[in-house]
Amino acid sequence: MKLIKLWFMATVLTVTGAAQAVELNDAQKSMQMEQLTIGYMFQEVLFEQSAIAKLYKPSIEAQNRKIEQKGNELIAELQEMQKTYKNEQGIATDQELQVMQQEMKQKEYDIQVLQQQQQQLYANFTQSFSQQFGSVYSSALELVVKEKQLDLVFDGNNLLHVNENLNISTDVLKKFDELTAASYEQLKAQLESQKATQ
Repeated sequence: MKLIKLWFMATVLTVTGAAQAVELNDAQKSMQMEQLTIGYMFQEVLFEQSAIAKLYKPSIEAQNRKIEQKGNELIAELQEMQKTYKNEQGIATDQELQVMQQEMKQKEYDIQVLQQQQQQLYANFTQSFSQQFGSVYSSALELVVKEKQLDLVFDGNNLLHVNENLNISTDVLKKFDELTAASYEQLKAQLESQKATQ
């Protein structure tokens, strides 16, 4: 992997009482060069592509499909209620229309709750995954840092411009899978056993 070279130039300024800069002499103009090697990492790769995360994927997708199905049913019901409400204008009493409005508001609220559940589904998974395998991730990252002799590793999501050659996500993912191989087999057997008893 190509490693970017960052060069820092150190200059020395002497400031007097009035913050007046003193002219630099030849020695102070000399540059102190320090070479650093860096990389960056997308942590979400572990949640989406690691072998052990993929074991959880069918369960998460099944839960997500149930939420989407229920949400689509509620949306269809709301649309039908809105159509009925429109048709009842000038026919139903004010009290009846008010009741219909309240029912539609409740339906809208139920849809919002499902949307929140859908968002929370993945958030809960990433939180649980981080708690269970966070230390393993740290070990995998440390191994890659040592192998590549990196001085700095940045979060890839917080960089404005990146060079793909500095992306160590795949390397860390490979180490992570190696370190979680035993846990993977154990979890796989557990899930298969649960599936067989259903």
